[in-house]
Amino acid sequence: NNYGYYGGGVYINASDPVIQDVSIENNETYYYGGGMYIGNNSHAQLTAVRVDSNTSTSSNGGGIYIIDSDPVMDHVTIENNSCDDDGGGLCIIDSDPILDHVTIENNSCNSEGGGIFMDSSDPFLSNTVIRGNESYYGGGIYMYYSQPSLSAVTVASNAANSGGGMFMAYDATPEFDTINRSSIYMNYSYWGEGSDLNTYEIQHVVVDTFTVMLPKSHQAQPLTYYTFDI
Repeated sequence: NNYGYYGGGVYINASDPVIQDVSIENNETYYYGGGMYIGNNSHAQLTAVRVDSNTSTSSNGGGIYIIDSDPVMDHVTIENNSCDDDGGGLCIIDSDPILDHVTIENNSCNSEGGGIFMDSSDPFLSNTVIRGNESYYGGGIYMYYSQPSLSAVTVASNAANSGGGMFMAYDATPEFDTINRSSIYMNYSYWGEGSDLNTYEIQHVVVDTFTVMLPKSHQAQPLTYYTFDI
């Protein structure tokens, strides 16, 4: 129940803390990181951490805001957070974090990336669930100038005007693990286009489960930009 301009609950700057078995709840920030701010070449380790019901009232990263840092998150839950701009659950800028066994659920924002927003970042996501998030674009994930690696990631039941599951904007091309395959299904578009995927770039999508076996523009927009291995 704290308030700050950066990192309403926890502020990490140029440091490498180990944070374990902690709940960060009901905090608020005016700018970045309602629950937590990680910046300036920090290498924090988060294990068994819950980030719940935090908010950024005028900017980015309702749950966690990461900039110029490469934290490791293991068995972390980011849920019920919100922000006014980008990254309701998690906002990643110029960073390459590792997310393993992370749940990002029921977060929201008014702009891009209800679950995760990433810009100029190449995070590694494994065994991660992104579910029930909502935003204007990219309900589950919105990526911009980023190449995330996705291994056994589930993106399901997210919603946005377009790109309910994932929105891949300029120079955003996720790399899908062909062995430990991800699943993208039952996401929603309020505009009736790209309910699961929307993109500005050519994409090769390799998944275990997709909403349908033969995607149409309703699921993937524009359809001609995709090849699928389902």
